[in-house]
Order: sequence, then structure tokens, then C-alpha cells
Amino acid sequence: MNNNINIEIRGVSFVNKGAELMLHAVKEQLEKKYPNAKLIMEVNVGRGLTKAKDEINKITDNGLFIKLVGRRYKISIPLLLSFLPNRILSKYNIVLEKDIDVILDASGFAFGDQWGVDFARKRLTSNLSKWKKQGKKIILLPQAFGPFDKPGMKAEIGEILNESNLVFARDEVSFGYLKERVSEKNEGKVNLKPDFTNLIKGKLPVGFDTSKHQVAIIPNFKMVVTKQEAEGEYYYSLLKRLIEKIQQTPFHPFFLMHEGKKDEDIAKKINAQLEKPIPIIWESHPVGIKGIIGNVHAVVTSRFHGLVSALSQGTPCLATSWSHKYEMLLKDYNYPDGLLPLDDLPASDEKIYNLLNQEKNAATREKLEEQSKKQKAFSKEMWEIVYREIER
Repeated sequence: MNNNINIEIRGVSFVNKGAELMLHAVKEQLEKKYPNAKLIMEVNVGRGLTKAKDEINKITDNGLFIKLVGRRYKISIPLLLSFLPNRILSKYNIVLEKDIDVILDASGFAFGDQWGVDFARKRLTSNLSKWKKQGKKIILLPQAFGPFDKPGMKAEIGEILNESNLVFARDEVSFGYLKERVSEKNEGKVNLKPDFTNLIKGKLPVGFDTSKHQVAIIPNFKMVVTKQEAEGEYYYSLLKRLIEKIQQTPFHPFFLMHEGKKDEDIAKKINAQLEKPIPIIWESHPVGIKGIIGNVHAVVTSRFHGLVSALSQGTPCLATSWSHKYEMLLKDYNYPDGLLPLDDLPASDEKIYNLLNQEKNAATREKLEEQSKKQKAFSKEMWEIVYREIER
């Protein structure tokens, strides 16, 4: 086929390091398969010029092209751009929507009751019918879905299933939610494949000292805001207790940031309660974060892609959960013992002991590495299905 295709990548960002890791994972695969393709991200200039310029700089720094949307002074920016000659658009790395051939959505978790109808429409569904009429291929890469019980959600997921060419669920629960809504004519569109960031290799940042940073603690503010107040307090108590248990061993714990200030606030709050506060590590590049996770002794994570990065590299880990996606991911790796209960501190004590114990840690590492090979094979199968659809 002609490799000079234009592919828009949606649902990724530079704020959440998991979402940015998905961008790099998609980019890596597409650049190998279609070296002459233009990979594009959308920027909404209606949200403010300062924010738009920052996004544009990050996109172009990563070798991607830009699709501009939104309005300024009541003027449609896409309409204005449509009158410009191609040489001007090319100079500023701009691609018009009409010239995009493929839409790849890599949202992670955006379509279900937890996010609602308005979010689904803003993220994807309001454009689906238009894109389909323009002849674009629309593919939802592996992500979590559902449930779809709140008013309007069944219609939104029905629209996605009707208008998309392929939809991948990354866990059995999400797959089940989709199968409940899929019609007979759309059944072949829905597939079960794992999170695709398992294929991208981490890179240990220069200067990171693994002798001083051995057990990564990755917090997530959603463990507080999506839970009842009592459960949120359990979360703080759990992390504090685990860190203190680690500090009683020869291993050195540290906080590893996966998003922004809200996660850092959790780390600071716990540090304020510790007799010996622990380092808070920021790494700007998601591949660097994955490199750190792959080189430490163990990980305790509340971030989904922190968990994927640990499991896929064979790093023994424990996880808290605010969504079914965590339990399902641990199940994929045949590692249900990796789930941390919020309200059973003695059980957590035993889990952290097993995580750090050299012999048990080595046995877990070997088990995870074996499961990781299987999951990576499934991700490679997913990309082959995507390529066939793009080229069909």
C-alpha cells in the first residue's frame, strides 16, 4: 500500500505519563510499519493560545503533526486554515481533518458510566458519523470500557460500535460490557487484546542510582477521590504503613510520580507523617519512568500503567485498585496476589514481606517474565489486525 498516509492519534496527552507512554508505544509501531506516514495530534486553540502553543511545541518536538480545532473570536480555525495553500500548512506541520485517513483512539479508559455521555461525545462520538462519511478508518486500540447503565450511555457505545472499524477491549470485564451491546452485524469488530504499552522498552535515565532507590511507590489521587472518605483515609494509612515496613528492611523506598500535583500532594502528605521522609522522584519522559520500574527491586503502584510497566518487565509489584482494570490486568499475568486490600493491614504486611524477600521476589520475577512473553505476543497480534484493517 501507499505508506504516505495520515494517521491521527487520539486520547493521548503529555500530562498523564501513562497516556504519554501510550503515545510513544503507538508511534513506535507505526513508524516501523509506515515510515512515510504523518502521525497527527489534535490541538484545541479555543482553550487558550498559551496552552495551545505549549501543546504544539510538545507535539512537534516528538516529530508529530498538528490538527487544529476550535474557535478564536468566533472564527472557526479549521475553516480559516482550509483557505491556506499547502506550502503554508506544511511549513507549520499542520494537517487538515479532511486529509486524515485513519483515526486511532488510545484513550485508555474514557467510555463508560464513570465518565458519562458528555465526555464520550467530546472525546469521540460527536465526530464519528462525519468521519465515517469522509471515508476514514476508525480504530479503538485496547482500552477499558463500561459499564453502560447510566442514561444515554448505551446509545453512545452503540454509536461507537456502529461507526468504528475495530474496537479492542483490554480486559475480560470490558469485553463483556461491549459484547452485551454489540449487534450481530458488528460482532466481528470487537476484539480482546491487552494493553499495548507492554511492547515498548524502558530506558533507565542517566544518573538514576538503583542502590539508593529500590522500591518505587506510585500514588494516584483517584484512590482518594473515587472512594468513600473512609476508604481514602485507608489509602493514606496503607501507603504510610507499607513505607515504614520497607524502611525496616535494607531496601530504600521512594515515590515515583506518574502524573501531576494531585499525586505529589499524596506523597507530601504521607512524607509529613513519616519519621524518615522518602525521596519524591520526577522523570519527564515516560520511557524513563518505565526504565526505572524495570530496574528496581519492587513496585507498589496505584497507577494502571505503572502496573503494566512492572508486570511486562517482570518486576515484582503490588497494586491498589479503583477500577476493574487493575484486577483484570493482574489476572492476565496470573498474579491475583498482587492486589493490595485497603482495609486489611495485616494481609498487606504479609504481601510486602513476600514482595521484598529475595527468594520470593526472584520466583515472582520469573513467573511474571513468562507471562509477559504471552501478553506481548497478544499485543503483536493486535497490531497485525490493525495493519490489515488500515490496508484493506
